[in-house]
Amino acid sequence: MVSHGEDPTRTCALPAEIADNIIDHLYDDHATLRACALVSQAWLASCRYYLFYSTYCHLARPGRGLSDFMQWLSTTKPDCAPSYIVELFIVGDEDQDDPPEAAVQDLLLALPRLTCLRRLSLRGVTLSSRHSLGEVHLSASVRSLDDLVISRSTTKERAFEPMLDLLELFSEIGELTISLVRYRWKNPDEDQAVIRVPRPPRVRQLTLHANEHDEHERWNGYRGTFDLYRTAHELQQLSLALSRMASDSDSPDGFIGDLAQTLRKLNLNVTFAAIRALDEPVSPTAWTLPSLRLCTSLTELRLSFWAMLSDDFPNSIFDTMLAANAEILRWAPQSLTTVVLQFANDGKPFDSALTDALARMSNWGVLDDALVSLGSEVRKPSVVCVVQVGGNDSWGDFPPYVLLRTLGVDMNSQGGYMGLLKKMLPRTHTTGRLDFAVL
Repeated sequence: MVSHGEDPTRTCALPAEIADNIIDHLYDDHATLRACALVSQAWLASCRYYLFYSTYCHLARPGRGLSDFMQWLSTTKPDCAPSYIVELFIVGDEDQDDPPEAAVQDLLLALPRLTCLRRLSLRGVTLSSRHSLGEVHLSASVRSLDDLVISRSTTKERAFEPMLDLLELFSEIGELTISLVRYRWKNPDEDQAVIRVPRPPRVRQLTLHANEHDEHERWNGYRGTFDLYRTAHELQQLSLALSRMASDSDSPDGFIGDLAQTLRKLNLNVTFAAIRALDEPVSPTAWTLPSLRLCTSLTELRLSFWAMLSDDFPNSIFDTMLAANAEILRWAPQSLTTVVLQFANDGKPFDSALTDALARMSNWGVLDDALVSLGSEVRKPSVVCVVQVGGNDSWGDFPPYVLLRTLGVDMNSQGGYMGLLKKMLPRTHTTGRLDFAVL
């Protein structure tokens, strides 16, 4: 177990001489820092807050796993360290086929003592549920979370039950992210779902990121997650990165239609669907989203473009993304005020070689036509082109962006990605609605 954290809105009330001593002699020495927490009652709360704000459980490291964390909770006064934990990260090993196991029931026992917990993240774990056949399942909790993230993980025997049990621990989740998780809604040889379907916790933003072009992940649980929230009419933000746009197993069209009355922001990433299109025939209607037009409350639509070109990522994939996103835009409702085009290149710069290659794509004109046709005669949405810099991941949510014109950047520049987009989207640029930003 490792703990650390900080909050810029809170000031640590350490006497200057003590702070200097810690910086000089106790840097990253958590054991001594914990001992120092007993020195002065005046700054005890501040010290605990700093130490335990973010707490990590490393399942693959001796003495730092979930069982050690549970034992620590049971022997620590409730009003001490546990009440200062705001973020809990349970980390396993995402490179293993069978990563370390984390039981939902352990989390159920821990939650009452974690009174300030706002973010829970599970990465590289096998989520399990210790239920016997016919046993009564967990009852819904009144606890709420700001964020619940399950990434690069799996469930015991790929079952859907552990995921349900985890969701049932909470009554409300601000942002629920399920990214590259291997679990299934149905067994391959069964026609019907094999689970109960309770009412899921209320969720403001749902992010589903699936990489199903991997043969081993064909039976994923995203169809089940769709169905859980198909009638959850409180959902306001939805982010989808799926391997198919139109199929019997995970088509988002009907799902989006069911959320038409509440959906405010939608983020769609068709990268993996475009990769799949290399090997599988794709019909002209594969990218259509008729239900999108029903979303009359939708104000922001984000579309992602993976711009990396290599032997493993041929030009035709990016060209397919241009055409696919153009077709999606044709179904956009007139309520849109902003369209965000997110361009990513694995954190690498958009150099001249890349921009020259992208300029040779044939479907830029199709995208330009779709952008110009957006909105009504009275109101046209702005178009913001955002480039990912550094290691930011723009797929998973709705990260804030910064407009380049607010940073003093010369907006008349004809070089780099800005020059590329002005050249390839001339009609949109002429309208004066084309803007540029960075994450």
